[in-house]
Amino acid sequence: MPESALLPCQLHTILGGVATATKASADIIDQVKEWFQQVEARNGSEDLPVEETGGEKAFSFNSWKLLIANSSGNMSDIAATIASLTVALTALRQYSRQNIRIDIPTLSNIWQSVSQALKNTELQKTWTPSRSAQGFLSVPLCSIITNGMIDELIRFHVWLPDGKRGNHDLAIHSHQPFAQSWILAGEGTDHRYEVQPVPQDANATHAEYEVSWNTVDGKGPSKQYSAHQHSSVVASTGRLVHTRETESSVHRRNDSYSIPTGAFHSSQVAPDAHHATLFYFDSSRGFIKDAPLLGPVRGEPYTQVRDPAGETPQSLERHVFLARNWEDMIEVGREAARNAEWEQALREFNSALNWCDSNQDFPGVKRYKGLVFGELGSTNRRFGRYAVAVDFLKKACLELRNSPEQPTFDGELGVVYRHMGRLEDAKRAFESQYKTVKEAGLDFETCRAIGNLGMVNYQLSEQSQEPRLLEVAIEQLEERVQRCQAIKAELEAGNLQSASVSQKSRQIEVWTTVGLTRLAICLTAKNDTEEAFKTAQQALEHAKKTGDPTVVAISRFFYGRAFDNRGDRVEALRQFNIPDACTPAIAFCKEPSEEHHAYLKYLVDAGADMDLVDHHGYKALDYAVFNGDKISRNLVLEGLKRQFSGLADMNAMLAQRETEAELRKGYRELFQEKLRPVLLAGGKDCIKKLRITYAEALAADRVKEGMFDPFKVIPYLDFLRHGKLPRSSDGLARTFTSNNVEDGEQYVIFFSYRWLNPMASPEGGYPDDEKHTQYNRAKQAVEEFLESQTDIKPGNLRIWLDYACVDQDDPMKGVAALPMILAQCDAVISLIDDSYYHRAWCSVEVMMIHTLKQSYNVHQWYEQPRLFAGTGKSQGAMRHGKLREAAMGHVIRMADKKLSFEGDRAKVLFLERQSKLLG
Repeated sequence: MPESALLPCQLHTILGGVATATKASADIIDQVKEWFQQVEARNGSEDLPVEETGGEKAFSFNSWKLLIANSSGNMSDIAATIASLTVALTALRQYSRQNIRIDIPTLSNIWQSVSQALKNTELQKTWTPSRSAQGFLSVPLCSIITNGMIDELIRFHVWLPDGKRGNHDLAIHSHQPFAQSWILAGEGTDHRYEVQPVPQDANATHAEYEVSWNTVDGKGPSKQYSAHQHSSVVASTGRLVHTRETESSVHRRNDSYSIPTGAFHSSQVAPDAHHATLFYFDSSRGFIKDAPLLGPVRGEPYTQVRDPAGETPQSLERHVFLARNWEDMIEVGREAARNAEWEQALREFNSALNWCDSNQDFPGVKRYKGLVFGELGSTNRRFGRYAVAVDFLKKACLELRNSPEQPTFDGELGVVYRHMGRLEDAKRAFESQYKTVKEAGLDFETCRAIGNLGMVNYQLSEQSQEPRLLEVAIEQLEERVQRCQAIKAELEAGNLQSASVSQKSRQIEVWTTVGLTRLAICLTAKNDTEEAFKTAQQALEHAKKTGDPTVVAISRFFYGRAFDNRGDRVEALRQFNIPDACTPAIAFCKEPSEEHHAYLKYLVDAGADMDLVDHHGYKALDYAVFNGDKISRNLVLEGLKRQFSGLADMNAMLAQRETEAELRKGYRELFQEKLRPVLLAGGKDCIKKLRITYAEALAADRVKEGMFDPFKVIPYLDFLRHGKLPRSSDGLARTFTSNNVEDGEQYVIFFSYRWLNPMASPEGGYPDDEKHTQYNRAKQAVEEFLESQTDIKPGNLRIWLDYACVDQDDPMKGVAALPMILAQCDAVISLIDDSYYHRAWCSVEVMMIHTLKQSYNVHQWYEQPRLFAGTGKSQGAMRHGKLREAAMGHVIRMADKKLSFEGDRAKVLFLERQSKLLG
């Protein structure tokens, strides 16, 4: 975005307003003034882009921020905070005046400066919020008042779910100056009104009210504005008006909107939600002396005490920080869900749930937890975990009772019931959803609800063989498609004012696709083959625009089946067997139901390929096993048996695929549900708690205990005494136990290194050479590590080494557990040589530590550099570089990596897929 140059004279103007608003001491303000003057007097030594405007130096917002960051010693910390706030507010002002849209990074940067000021402990002594008649809390950031009239005013507005939202009868109001708002958190609706004077009560909807203020120093009431008020009084002028709402628009985080001088509007925020904005009044773009509020035709005077009820700038900043933090997690999850990245979505929503549990004192946390429950219900439904989904969705509906979000989750609950075959329960849920959203005039939600009703009526018609129900279903699904088309036309025409038009457009494409697909099902049931074919073709065209692999896959199934009904099996199979993508078989295994079982059987009978892999690296059998759905599992196995028939090792191939699917399920459950919450919580004892959690999880689950190795380590002193790399059969490795106090004090280093003799003998490879190169490198690396980490005693140090800690005669359990084992080590040391990053096993371990360190930052990663030739007396000798912290940013492509045994490729690719789940 274009950057606005900020002149020193502009900074001095805003600094004066900041001084008034914050009541910062004269000494602090003088320090900032003096520093601004010093920068102005410099001769360009800053090496920053500078403009000359009217003889004044002008730096960009980011350049000013950099100058402040490098100002150590020139002003105090609090003065630097005030300087940063001044620069941020000046930038906000200039972007507004030049009508430049502020992009997300710049608005975040501005908020960062405001946030730092609001948190400053010293400023809390004089800087106080006040409560407006509209119920929000306001912190003045910059107040420039001339003769009692607002010249410029910038405020931080926060709506809290505290039950103190002001007097609703006085919600409609106008402003003396032009105003602009930028949304920092939450969602609000801005309503605009046309207001006309009327001569008599019969036509009046409101009366005009005027406002006066009492200041904190006891002066007033006065119509002259003061930045620091004790209370405000509104009283009717007797002038009657008729009011009509003309428009409304929803604004969400990072949006901005403006309010012309004297325009009547009101701001609506859900009572149990947070909302925060930066609000700028600018009289240079318009000012009227009389800007009334609207209230009851025969209302009494009303006094709004500005008491913030114990809230401070610091506490309000924390509320908004937490709200933004929650929004970040939930939005990443929703974006993943929109892209059908369901595992990532599940991870993010679980993070948001952990956040709710960790912030029980956050005002309105019940609502935020309810929204997370709803998202978790929807996501688990996508995995076919219907009992889990029902539990989450019921919790969501309970927490969000009578909220605008409840109908959405009523509908989602109905979808789950439909998949479970509980059709009457599903119909009741859909009818409740449809009635609520239609009465509320919510066209978007009504579109989804009518489609849900259509599908359940189709299924009931199949169950009862009642032709009339099939006709009702067709009518309802046609209505769904027509409603989608109407909403899409409005979106394209720009008639709907929304911050999420692109998201709505994509959602409409999904609903259109689903509506057409279901309509094709009904038309097939009606034996209208040609119309069903055309409808299925249209559905696939819309599906391709959604970006949702599952939606595309299901559309392909019905399009393929339409070809099959025409007698074209070859084209049908082409639709069923899409490589490197979600296939129809995978889609139906993701969400098992009686309906989807029938479609899966159709695919098996048609000869569809059941062994294809999607872009996550999973197959239909993986999803069937993960969902615990025996019918889907058996159908897929039957399909694989038909595919592999005639092969000598058919039974071994089937057994291998079942074993891998079970391992993926166990890993996903163990890491996501047990270990990841511990990593997210972080803290000093995070890795210690991780080991305890892993040990207890295996002890409590015999199935997983049979799948994965326990956490085993070698005492460092035993490693030294052994004199070479120990093998698992040497018995040096000890299993971690959660009830051993000594085990809890261990510091564990995971060694990642290249095996030097992988094919040493027919019985197995050996990781070292006859000079014990890798052993000596590991020994040297630990010695250097202990020199730099003096608080770690050698007696408490443990080593994880694959050759010793994984059973070399039966390595499967150790390989399967590798990502979770590495996560329980405090540090990884990579013994680098010229081949290290080219080897597949080394690279997959790099992927693991890279993902863990980037995601949670509780692990350490070091490298011992490659060998190099000595000099002088040691010339020609090979030595090792000093231990160093490993650099982040490696991009690993496992398909390019080398293996000594190509038969290990499947194991490495399996671990690559598992490593991605660590994040």
